[in-house]
Amino acid sequence: MLWVCVLLGILLASPALGSGLLADDFGQRAFILAKLGGHAEQPWWDMFVLVGATPEELERMRYFGQIPWWSSSEVHIAFWRPLTAVTHYLDYMLWPETPWLMHLHQLAWHGLACGLAWALYRRLASSTCAAGAAALGFSLTHLHVSAAAWLAHRNAVLVVVFALLCLLAHDRWRRDRWRPGAVLGPAALLAGLLAGEMGVAVLGFLIGYALMIEHGGTGRRIATLAPYVLVIIIWRVAHDTLGHVVFGSGVYVDPITEPLLWLSGMPERALELLVYLFGPPGPIDAAALGRVFGAVLVMLAVALVAARGEPELRRRIGFVACAVPLSLVPLTTTIPHDRVLVLATIGSCLAFGEVIAAALQSARTLVLERLAALVVIVVHYVLSPAASLFVAANVDRLRVESAEYPIAASLDDAELRRQSLVIVHAPNLLLASLLSPSRVARGLNRPNFTWVLHAEPSSNLQVRQIDARTLELQDDEGWLRSPDSTLMRSPTQPFEVGDEVATLDFRVRVLEVADGRPTRISVQFRTDLDDPSFAVVTWTGDDFEPCPAAGGSCPDP
Repeated sequence: MLWVCVLLGILLASPALGSGLLADDFGQRAFILAKLGGHAEQPWWDMFVLVGATPEELERMRYFGQIPWWSSSEVHIAFWRPLTAVTHYLDYMLWPETPWLMHLHQLAWHGLACGLAWALYRRLASSTCAAGAAALGFSLTHLHVSAAAWLAHRNAVLVVVFALLCLLAHDRWRRDRWRPGAVLGPAALLAGLLAGEMGVAVLGFLIGYALMIEHGGTGRRIATLAPYVLVIIIWRVAHDTLGHVVFGSGVYVDPITEPLLWLSGMPERALELLVYLFGPPGPIDAAALGRVFGAVLVMLAVALVAARGEPELRRRIGFVACAVPLSLVPLTTTIPHDRVLVLATIGSCLAFGEVIAAALQSARTLVLERLAALVVIVVHYVLSPAASLFVAANVDRLRVESAEYPIAASLDDAELRRQSLVIVHAPNLLLASLLSPSRVARGLNRPNFTWVLHAEPSSNLQVRQIDARTLELQDDEGWLRSPDSTLMRSPTQPFEVGDEVATLDFRVRVLEVADGRPTRISVQFRTDLDDPSFAVVTWTGDDFEPCPAAGGSCPDP
């Protein structure tokens, strides 16, 4: 059964072996090669620093269009993942031009996680049948594929490996009186934290273990958590001392530096994560009611089996009921995504295994238990692996040379390299930011500068030309609504009427706001918009096409 689980986990993600480098992978590659070549001054572990510039440097980047005009100069996004960084450096020292070997390396870590999950479930599950079903679910879940198939997400794979090692060592320490576990458990937690900050979520499982599995009085149970809390405190102090902090972003929120902002969004994000974890596969915004219904149905199935099961089974599901919600709390520091749930699946898959075993091992005909098992099997053992294969097979759509990315094909290629490209409207910032690399990947010229005026999924953006060099844009729903546009500006940094932002080619003035977000702006350019130095485009549904600057609307089909 062990090797079945390992091979299944690897095989489901293996279609991604040929996907090459995707999106964020290129930035990490450039950083590592510069560092290995002696051309980078930053410490080697800074490869996960997304925004580490000073306010003055950010203002300069905004002035030259390297970040959007609405970006704050008071934003810092720096993650400390030195252990994950080491594995990437290893790739670029051994096989720098062979991405499929980098993917194979990542799949080996994923296979190790599947094997460790099998070992953990053999110890924690109420029966051998439940352990096997849980391990199988862990290998089949679609929630692991994004992390296993995308090199930039390797940190999530490493985090779950060390989380499983931590829980295995802790369980042996507490139940078998295996003294090395008292050291190896906290050591594995530290390794997980050095792989990625989401490793702190394992504390939720340790608390759940102390509450539902550990024996003894309250004081003794709490005392078992002390070494782990100490490790987290030491890690956090080192993390901050080295300058790896997060503030000023609307996507990543640090509970320590911005507690009120985190608390305001935490309940909604936690509920979305629960739907991702227990519901059928697919994005939250697609068939949302169906996904929520599916998640509720699965959770009711688990609760039903727990309520009608034997005491040992109730303890195991009780452990999951405590551990999973607690583990989700630190995961609400960013927007909900399947890759952040890799660690939480340790608990959900244990619950699924117990539900299936309860139906298979019963000597009586228990219709409700078997219906509950059927729900779990359909959602997480049929639909989920099918989604895994689909995601792994289509991950290469993220490659910059993908035909799905825009290139503004109707523009004059020879002229564009001398022009400032003004994107009046894009449905999201990612699509606009990929235009230049997509053109380069296809052998075309990139614009001299790229400016994005509006990047929201809006169908009612109104654009008026006030004079030869001034546009006025109005979106009643406002700017700064989508996750990628809020990456560089937190809701705690609101705009006010009269605010101005100057760039090399234009000056933005905020005319109206709602809840701190611009709803109407004027954009005054350095010269007339029909000057040959400008190319003005908007999104038409398939690509960016030239548009008259004057009047009308810029629809998002």
